Amino acid sequence: MKPPNFACFFDIDGVITQGPNFIAVAKPAIQALIQLKVPVVFVSNTCMLESDKAKQLSAVLGVTIHPEQVVLAQTPMRTLTDFHNKHVLVSGQDATEDIARMIGFKSITTIEKVCAAFPELDMSEMIRTQGLVHDENFRPIDAIVLLGEPIQWERSLQVIIDLLLTDGNPAIVPETST
Repeated sequence: MKPPNFACFFDIDGVITQGPNFIAVAKPAIQALIQLKVPVVFVSNTCMLESDKAKQLSAVLGVTIHPEQVVLAQTPMRTLTDFHNKHVLVSGQDATEDIARMIGFKSITTIEKVCAAFPELDMSEMIRTQGLVHDENFRPIDAIVLLGEPIQWERSLQVIIDLLLTDGNPAIVPETST
C-alpha cells in the first residue's frame, strides 16, 4: 500500500474531547487513520507534559500516541532558546514552574513569588498585606511566559502589567508620560 501524502492535525479540545468526555466517533476514526499509517498530530492549549498527554490519549483511543505527536500550548517555547537563560516570570496553573524548567527555562519566578516579594502588588490581598516591605534583592524579570490561563486572572494581570510598566523591576516607580 502506498504511504499517504497527507497528514491530519486534530485539536483535542472540542474535536477529540468535549469537556472531560471523549467524543465517541473520534476513537474509531483515529484508529482507522493510524491503521492506514496516516501521520496524526494532536494539538491543545492544555499546559501539561507532552508525554503525559500522549499517555492519556493512548489510553482513551486504544492506540499508541507518541509525545512527538502532541503539540501543546508551551511546545513552541522550546525554540525560544535566547530566553532560556534569562530571568522569566511564568504564569498559568498547576505545575507551570516545572513545565517551564522542562522546556528549557532556567531562572523562573512565579506570580506568587513576585507577590511575596512585593505584597503591595496584589490588590486582592491589599488589606492583609498593607504595610509589608518589599524584597530589595528581587532580581528584575527579563521576559514573561504565559503557559496557560491562571486561576486568578485579576492578580496575574495586575502583576504582569506592573512588571511591564517597571521594566521588570517593581521596586522602581514608573515614570508618568505627559
